[in-house]
Amino acid sequence: MAKVTSFVSLGYSDRGRRWRTEVECGYATFDLDGERYLHLETYGSSEREVPDKVSQSLEFDRRTAGELKALLERSFPGL
Repeated sequence: MAKVTSFVSLGYSDRGRRWRTEVECGYATFDLDGERYLHLETYGSSEREVPDKVSQSLEFDRRTAGELKALLERSFPGL
């Protein structure tokens, strides 16, 4: 599990190709020490050795959630 502390631009990316698999992303919010967090986690695809096992987990506090919101709005104008 990782708490996101900042975002760094990769500049140009050749990741414009199709993804290898599709997975679900679970989410939850929780409060810890007076701070609200957003928790996201993805699960292994059906092709993995252990399907549906948590693969990646990310947590955002209010500040990094705001940064993510700004990135989404820049990436998808009019969202």
